[in-house]
Amino acid sequence: MNLVVPNPHAPATPRDQAAGLRSLFKRRVLRILPVLPAGDPAAQGAAAALVARELAAAGRRVILLDESGVAARPLGAKPRHDLLALIEGEQEFDGVALRAAPGLRYVSAAAGLPALIAADAAGNQFFEGFLNLAEPADTLVLNLVGTMTPAGSLWLPALAASSTNLLVAGIGDNDLTAAYAAIKQAYAGAAAAPAFRVLINGAASERAARAVCAKIAEAARRFLAVQVEYAGNVPPAASGVLFGRSAAAQAYPEAVRALQRVAQESAAWPLAECIADDGESNQPN
Repeated sequence: MNLVVPNPHAPATPRDQAAGLRSLFKRRVLRILPVLPAGDPAAQGAAAALVARELAAAGRRVILLDESGVAARPLGAKPRHDLLALIEGEQEFDGVALRAAPGLRYVSAAAGLPALIAADAAGNQFFEGFLNLAEPADTLVLNLVGTMTPAGSLWLPALAASSTNLLVAGIGDNDLTAAYAAIKQAYAGAAAAPAFRVLINGAASERAARAVCAKIAEAARRFLAVQVEYAGNVPPAASGVLFGRSAAAQAYPEAVRALQRVAQESAAWPLAECIADDGESNQPN
């Protein structure tokens, strides 16, 4: 960081004073993208991993919090410690966070996040911690498994009146049922109606993928009055293997392009946000 020393004898102008006030009360924002379970953990984990990687490649400072553990493989991450080790004081943050790509840190949370949810401690203070790191994040991707709160509802970040969640859905009847069930469960536990984006996995064409998403959206609109929009399609690999089923089936060009589009378009999505003012926070060394 460069230190600029001002001239103490120079008179302050109104512009200087305004800039100083803006700097004093500069707001830091953590945008949070939950990826919800919809019956295909492998595709969900691969999607969460690649979206996080693409967001980091675009210049975001990303942390991927992985409750299922499935997102580690697509990134080549081999975690030695879980978030729980940080919670219990056995490790510092750098001991549980792995550098998975430039701008991207991976944190296994299979034990730690459910523990926080059970203790009703996965709220605003928890998210503020990511802003108060020595190297703060500005984006948090949550790969979730559907952990329930002590009140019996699906846990989701309760930080915005309406925020967007990503689902990965297949094209079979059972896949559509699973996607609708995930939306219904998230809707039932939300303080305000959430929005959903659906990434279709396995449709042979864009038209077919949009038709699958339309079925999910119609059911959600009719029975829940919930907004569901199309996020894209990951077609099968040339070998016919579906996205997420193998290492090769998460790196073929069509899959990469589809996840790049999701990452790019997510910049305009209304996401849950945790906001902190620099003038009110103390960052650890």
